[in-house]
Amino acid sequence: MISARPAVVLLAALLWVAGCATTGGSRGTPLSDDVLLRGGDIVLGIETLDSRRSADSRIVRYRRIYSSDGPRVEARTLLSADGVPLSVQVTGDGRWLAATLERGGELGTTLWRLREDGLPDPAWESPPGCREPSFDPQARFLVVACPPQGRQPAWLMTVGLPDLKRLALVGEWPRGAPVVGVEGDLYWVERRGSSTLVMRRAGDSSPYAVHELVDVVETLHPRNDGVLVAAVRDARGGLETLELQPSGVIEAMPLPPQLGLGSPTRLLSNARGDLLAIRCLRGDCAVVEARVDGHSMPAMTVSGRPVALSMVRHTQSVHPRPEDLATAPDTVLATHLSSDVSVLGVGLGMRLDEAWRVLEGAGLHPWWETPAGSRARPRAIGIGRAAGSWCIEFQADERGLVSAVDMRDCAAPYVSSALQPLLDRKHLLEGAYGIAQHYLGPGVSVEVGDSAGGPGESRSHPVRRTTLQYSAPERGYAYHSETEVLESRSR
Repeated sequence: MISARPAVVLLAALLWVAGCATTGGSRGTPLSDDVLLRGGDIVLGIETLDSRRSADSRIVRYRRIYSSDGPRVEARTLLSADGVPLSVQVTGDGRWLAATLERGGELGTTLWRLREDGLPDPAWESPPGCREPSFDPQARFLVVACPPQGRQPAWLMTVGLPDLKRLALVGEWPRGAPVVGVEGDLYWVERRGSSTLVMRRAGDSSPYAVHELVDVVETLHPRNDGVLVAAVRDARGGLETLELQPSGVIEAMPLPPQLGLGSPTRLLSNARGDLLAIRCLRGDCAVVEARVDGHSMPAMTVSGRPVALSMVRHTQSVHPRPEDLATAPDTVLATHLSSDVSVLGVGLGMRLDEAWRVLEGAGLHPWWETPAGSRARPRAIGIGRAAGSWCIEFQADERGLVSAVDMRDCAAPYVSSALQPLLDRKHLLEGAYGIAQHYLGPGVSVEVGDSAGGPGESRSHPVRRTTLQYSAPERGYAYHSETEVLESRSR
């Protein structure tokens, strides 16, 4: 017979002082206009308007130039394509370009090295049908989506840079819309019946689902804040956008008026959250922008018919992003500060009333926990009712800010499947120390204490108590679990 107190994971907030920002400083040296590609450049695939001259299709870089004479747009052709460029991507360092080309009804993706003189050298040609190229932020690899082969449904292929080493990523369900996140992880979508799963793969680990939705996803666009912007087609064939939050919540994101008047034919969101679209009205096409800072940008008129849209990254390094325990891999507690982790969209330091709105908006049915008294302030928010307590409790300090998250074993349905073993009482009984080392990492104080039972307990059925305490103040973590095992001894 085994009885156990619920395991408790406590993410304890420490006091911290934010660094003061200086108000002065250099703006930096302006980049030369002669640089072939730089952050913020817009790259378009343009189809020739003359159907008899498909070789005149082009991949063109557009750049806004600001000078004493006023702003202007500079266009430079990167290469002339022997097919229609339906999808175009470039690396942030400007050394690699990939494009999916349609040649006589057949699709394929070509990878070019861009030389210092700006001329492209073909480096790799994909198998027939591979499309939707995406580069890693650090230009470590390219990923493309490939069509079914025999009994194998649609799959993905990564191509190492610069060695061009290839790796096939296959699965039981068709895979498409691949993209590399700002942190370097690989994302894609899998259509399973009437549902679309957004999958994530960190390094060489097994992939896991982070979102489930009913819409058919056309493209994914990662942002620095951890949100994935999904472009989906509506019933009329127009483009709509959804925000896939790190907590698993999916929210509609209405297009700004300058993008939504007339359905855009292509749409993207960069890592900062700026939106760009190709909009064609009365036969004329332009690139329109909606920036997160609210700065209005004039439409950029394009000659020809633009069919592919991309933007050069502003940075060539990976960007650590907040993790949410609803979608996190099992290594997140060992690699992230407590202030970088949220639970169901609620992070440490968030106002308690704001946390309530986040949880209520996600349909999680939160409850206030308040002491007795008409003027008593809420001290916590509870999610998921357990026997005499909550499965997850967001506790507040005297300022009304979330200072700790208390999770019991019944919280397992609310967290990533990769983290559920951390709340499993059986695993804690069998090897609490190993569990703590795996999820929280080595190099900190871990104490495990056992006792053979107290006075008055039956000698034939002693109670063994196991207590595990973990403290990592430099990362803001505290962990405590206590279990009781009623052991039966044979006579």
